[in-house]
Amino acid sequence: MTNGVARVCWVILLCIAVNCGCQSRSTSLEDSLDDVDSQETEVTAVELADPDSFTTTVGSDSSAGDKDVNDIEKIDFADLNLGMESDQVFRPFMLTERARELDGRVVRISGYMDAGVLQQEGFRDFVLLRNTECKFGPGGQADHLVHVEVKENINTKYTDKVISATGLLSIEPFQGDDGNTWAIYKLQATAVTAFRR
Repeated sequence: MTNGVARVCWVILLCIAVNCGCQSRSTSLEDSLDDVDSQETEVTAVELADPDSFTTTVGSDSSAGDKDVNDIEKIDFADLNLGMESDQVFRPFMLTERARELDGRVVRISGYMDAGVLQQEGFRDFVLLRNTECKFGPGGQADHLVHVEVKENINTKYTDKVISATGLLSIEPFQGDDGNTWAIYKLQATAVTAFRR
């Protein structure tokens, strides 16, 4: 029953997600990071743990539950890029060697929350976008985003600032109502934090 409810919420999120085009004129993550002070920043997405001393201990059902900070690989969307066009169907042959390497690994990735969340805080999943112009759904590039599912003990809050999500990355393509692939990657997040250099 819980999985059914989660799936319905995910589909609703997909249907009402704000789409804003992933173009070169966009505010890129790299541009935003130049604006971020290298000093400690205010937490806008509630922090489960300090990302620099993070050890996952949230639930025995997590395959990332016994990983320590040395096992967390910092990645960015360039590591996930498959060169897909918008409105395209994913096929396994499209996977790069790098994407295959990251499947099943505990990673930390930074990006922007999609504004199409159903509520402002306490949500259990959201879409992490490469930049503020990326689309989720029709017209979007599926390799420019990650579907993030957060653990129940993490209090999430919407922000338009750069955030980091840490957790187990998997390749789990999601097909939208239009028949195209809307997402390729899923992250089982054990931490969602404000970005820090």
